[in-house]
Amino acid sequence: MHEIEVIKIFVSFVITWCIGLIPAIIVRYIILCRPVGKLVAIGTCIIFWITISFILSEALESKGMTNVALTMISFVSYWILRQGKPAKSEQKRNMPTDNKRKPDDKTSGTPVSGANKPYASTNDMVAITQNNPSAITATTKSPLEFERDILNQEFMELYRTGNYDRAQVVGMKAYKVTTKTVGPDHPDVALCLNNLADIYKAVGRYAEAELLYNRSLAIMEKALGSKHPDVAASLNHLAELFYALGRYAEAEPLCNRSLAIMKKAHGPKHPDVATSLENLSALYRATDRQKDAVKLDQRAAAIRAIRQ
Repeated sequence: MHEIEVIKIFVSFVITWCIGLIPAIIVRYIILCRPVGKLVAIGTCIIFWITISFILSEALESKGMTNVALTMISFVSYWILRQGKPAKSEQKRNMPTDNKRKPDDKTSGTPVSGANKPYASTNDMVAITQNNPSAITATTKSPLEFERDILNQEFMELYRTGNYDRAQVVGMKAYKVTTKTVGPDHPDVALCLNNLADIYKAVGRYAEAELLYNRSLAIMEKALGSKHPDVAASLNHLAELFYALGRYAEAEPLCNRSLAIMKKAHGPKHPDVATSLENLSALYRATDRQKDAVKLDQRAAAIRAIRQ
């Protein structure tokens, strides 16, 4: 009888943890395929608690044991929901290319980088700050400027390694230091806002990301003018967010405006124009306009062939 009781307890233990953890695993790795924000994770765990409490109370005779099991499962579920970088399946939903400047690109007013990166690439965003003509270039820097640079570097590393909780803290501090250094309407502040929006987007805080992308865009337009290539890059950030959320009707005018700015700033044969064409092509494919997408791809390919 004693052995039977031990087996029953063991089986009950396994069933309890399976019931408790499978929902979190399904939500994190199958439904969302990305980590979630703190509030979302907490809310989800509360829902799990309420949903499975009845099941566990039936499986475990003791109410005290049920509460202990639920507490342990909730903590583990929270950890599961918060783990990792954005999954590849989420990145595939992003437009294929983005307009950002490489760290060694001295010739283009508009940042450019390789394909298959999300717009929200923190490394490239900081690179814009370093190469933007409006950024601070003096060899002698104030303590605040040194602090800003150190925070930006730390933010880059945190973003790269998927430490989004800490990145939010560092990114906000970098934003405050930059605002204090150059004023609230400087393009560098817009870039800090973009960095924060990148993090919010990565953890699923889309409403906050949209707000910061819009604030960044407004600062860029005010500081540089509505026809500046860096404004086109900001438009692409916001368009990519809308694209990722399936808000194609809102993304399309932003892509068209970005393309128009690139053509006027660099001419119709510039690689940045090809990038904008490819972005618009991805949007057309998502809205079942295959013929239009093919035409844009052909135009982009012709531009890249000339530049090779």
